[in-house]
Amino acid sequence: MRLGGFEPPTAGLRRAALYPSELQAHFFYFWIKITEIKRLSTPGRRYYVAAKDIPTVKSGRGLVIVSTSKGMMTGSEAKKVGIGGELICKVF
Repeated sequence: MRLGGFEPPTAGLRRAALYPSELQAHFFYFWIKITEIKRLSTPGRRYYVAAKDIPTVKSGRGLVIVSTSKGMMTGSEAKKVGIGGELICKVF
Protein backbone atom coordinates (compact mmCIF):
# COMPACT_ATOMS: atom_id res chain seq x y z
CA MET A 1 0.00 0.00 0.00
CA ARG A 2 1.45 3.37 -1.00
CA LEU A 3 1.00 6.33 1.29
CA GLY A 4 1.76 9.71 -0.26
CA GLY A 5 4.34 8.31 -2.67
CA PHE A 6 6.12 6.46 0.13
CA GLU A 7 6.30 2.68 0.06
CA PRO A 8 6.14 1.54 3.71
CA PRO A 9 8.12 -1.47 4.87
CA THR A 10 5.85 -4.46 5.46
CA ALA A 11 8.40 -6.98 6.75
CA GLY A 12 7.92 -7.64 10.44
CA LEU A 13 4.57 -5.84 10.71
CA ARG A 14 1.65 -7.60 12.30
CA ARG A 15 -1.22 -8.35 9.94
CA ALA A 16 -3.54 -6.12 12.00
CA ALA A 17 -1.19 -3.17 11.51
CA LEU A 18 -1.91 -3.20 7.77
CA TYR A 19 -5.48 -1.97 8.20
CA PRO A 20 -5.90 1.76 7.32
CA SER A 21 -6.77 3.04 10.82
CA GLU A 22 -3.72 1.42 12.41
CA LEU A 23 -1.55 2.17 9.39
CA GLN A 24 -2.10 5.90 9.81
CA ALA A 25 -1.13 5.75 13.50
CA HIS A 26 1.88 3.54 12.73
CA PHE A 27 3.30 5.80 10.03
CA PHE A 28 2.75 9.01 11.99
CA TYR A 29 6.24 8.49 13.41
CA PHE A 30 7.89 8.41 9.97
CA TRP A 31 7.15 12.12 9.48
CA ILE A 32 8.72 13.37 12.72
CA LYS A 33 11.94 15.19 12.03
CA ILE A 34 14.81 16.26 14.25
CA THR A 35 14.90 20.04 14.53
CA GLU A 36 17.51 20.54 17.23
CA ILE A 37 20.49 18.62 18.61
CA LYS A 38 22.54 20.33 21.29
CA ARG A 39 25.72 18.95 22.79
CA LEU A 40 25.67 19.19 26.57
CA SER A 41 28.99 17.68 27.72
CA THR A 42 32.14 18.95 26.06
CA PRO A 43 35.74 17.79 26.43
CA GLY A 44 36.41 20.84 28.60
CA ARG A 45 33.23 20.63 30.67
CA ARG A 46 31.67 17.29 31.55
CA TYR A 47 28.08 17.45 32.75
CA TYR A 48 27.16 14.71 35.27
CA VAL A 49 23.74 14.39 36.92
CA ALA A 50 21.98 12.08 39.36
CA ALA A 51 18.91 10.17 38.19
CA LYS A 52 16.53 12.60 39.89
CA ASP A 53 18.21 15.58 38.19
CA ILE A 54 18.01 14.35 34.58
CA PRO A 55 16.26 17.15 32.66
CA THR A 56 13.26 16.88 30.37
CA VAL A 57 13.42 18.46 26.93
CA LYS A 58 10.53 20.54 25.57
CA SER A 59 8.02 19.26 28.15
CA GLY A 60 8.82 15.63 27.37
CA ARG A 61 8.59 15.88 23.58
CA GLY A 62 12.37 15.64 23.16
CA LEU A 63 14.91 13.35 24.74
CA VAL A 64 18.26 13.45 26.48
CA ILE A 65 21.03 10.93 25.75
CA VAL A 66 22.81 9.80 28.92
CA SER A 67 26.01 7.77 29.22
CA THR A 68 25.62 5.57 32.31
CA SER A 69 27.53 2.69 33.83
CA LYS A 70 24.96 0.40 32.14
CA GLY A 71 25.60 1.92 28.70
CA MET A 72 24.05 4.68 26.61
CA MET A 73 20.33 5.27 27.15
CA THR A 74 17.69 7.96 27.02
CA GLY A 75 16.98 10.12 30.04
CA SER A 76 13.61 8.48 30.68
CA GLU A 77 15.18 4.99 30.64
CA ALA A 78 17.90 6.14 33.06
CA LYS A 79 15.25 7.58 35.41
CA LYS A 80 13.33 4.27 35.36
CA VAL A 81 16.48 2.31 36.19
CA GLY A 82 17.44 4.92 38.79
CA ILE A 83 20.97 5.68 37.64
CA GLY A 84 22.54 8.95 36.61
CA GLY A 85 25.49 9.64 34.37
CA GLU A 86 26.98 12.05 31.88
CA LEU A 87 24.56 14.05 29.74
CA ILE A 88 25.75 13.72 26.14
CA CYS A 89 23.17 15.69 24.16
CA LYS A 90 19.53 16.70 23.93
CA VAL A 91 17.46 15.97 20.83
CA PHE A 92 14.24 17.64 19.74
